[in-house]
Amino acid sequence: MLTFCRIHYAHNQDEVHEIDEFEKSFIDTYSIQWYTRHCFLAKILSRAFRTQEIDLLFKMRYFIQCLHKQIQSIAIKEPTTVYTILDIEQETIRKFQENVNGLVLFRSFLPATFERPTLMEYQSKDTQRYLVFSIRLESDCAANIEQLRCSNCKIDVLINIDTVFRVVSMDESENEVHTVNLESVPRDDSHFQQLTEFLRKKMKAPVVILQLTKLLLETDHYWEVDYLTESIYQDKSFERDGTLLTSLAAAHHLLGNVDEARRNFEAARYQFFKSLRAFQLFLPYNHLVLSSSYNNIGSMFYQDDHHESAIKFYEMALECQLKASSPDIDAVATYSANIGAVYIEQKNYTEATKHLKRAAIILEKMSMKDNTKRLISIFQKISTCFWRTKEAKEALDYYKKTLDLQLKLPNPLPHPLSVTYYNLSTAYERIGDYDEAVACAEKSVEYLRMISENHPELKENQAQLEIIRQKQWLKQVLSA
Repeated sequence: MLTFCRIHYAHNQDEVHEIDEFEKSFIDTYSIQWYTRHCFLAKILSRAFRTQEIDLLFKMRYFIQCLHKQIQSIAIKEPTTVYTILDIEQETIRKFQENVNGLVLFRSFLPATFERPTLMEYQSKDTQRYLVFSIRLESDCAANIEQLRCSNCKIDVLINIDTVFRVVSMDESENEVHTVNLESVPRDDSHFQQLTEFLRKKMKAPVVILQLTKLLLETDHYWEVDYLTESIYQDKSFERDGTLLTSLAAAHHLLGNVDEARRNFEAARYQFFKSLRAFQLFLPYNHLVLSSSYNNIGSMFYQDDHHESAIKFYEMALECQLKASSPDIDAVATYSANIGAVYIEQKNYTEATKHLKRAAIILEKMSMKDNTKRLISIFQKISTCFWRTKEAKEALDYYKKTLDLQLKLPNPLPHPLSVTYYNLSTAYERIGDYDEAVACAEKSVEYLRMISENHPELKENQAQLEIIRQKQWLKQVLSA
């Protein structure tokens, strides 16, 4: 914080002197006194709260936390009414008028007085832009700072930054200046709980940085999260904090997920690399925890058709699991299947089959209902490999396995069944079993007709059926 302040005020010797004094004498219980001084702290914080610049808020976090805690420690325990006057844009005034009974949260520590402010000092200005706030405070949300404030400060009360208010009413008073009547809202207020329930569920996470990341992403502040996470990484005071670095890695995963959903796979890959970078500050390259990062990077390379790089990172993910004392068997199956899928794209069907079979064996051994669809996908890929290497009998075996699983699904869809029966018919045709080929082709057509008599694949499947029937008839003639 102070390094930034020194750079910011490098050409202002008065402020540099204040910074030196702060460094020598500051303790937590002096937070209010320093905040009410007209010096570098108030100026930088005023800008940070006004603009919500994430870098400024991050750099000033230590003092913000100290001030927040001091207000909490000496908070007023009895209900009281205080006043403040703020320079507000006309659009904001309109919003207050339209949101009586709504909730409002100010983006700063709010100064107030016990006496209603006079408007004498504002008479030469555009009073239409000013709002007087009459605030009914319940306990524990503000501090009486009369004995702690700087000597030239006229603030009586400092309201904490996290205080939520309800707009009770709004009226015009002297000189056409509007008065907004507010009341502080406790966190267990039913209206507040109802309004924030969705965000609280979305933000649920074990550590604050992840809660903040989820909140910012939910409110479309992607770049603020990116800047914040990078700032934390660059702050070398955190490089031995494994808990924070784990949270940082998780935050980059969330950013990568956003990029992936936008189909910006290069940007997603960049975020997953950043996640890996955070982990590698305190974990070896082949640690079990890193496997998901390697897998995510591999998936993004795969999406962009960088097949060699995809295989490299999928294999690194797999290595992390295979060398672990307690590997995640499900992850081993997933990574093996991913490697197999890339080899199919490269037309290396032998390698693809090896990895896909490993995945299938694991999933079959796990025998979980949730694995059925995954097994279907793997069996389809294996049968594709055998078909393309002209091993029809082996392909047929896996087409059958695919069909068996599809028929066991609670509500099997007609189109996937039609495709599998079509594949079975071609495999039976290739090995010369035309009776089975015809039966499967008929099933394929039957399932397509369940969808629509005008299904675009129906004509092709009917043509396949007629070709096989002709071959069946010809075989019967020749064998007579």
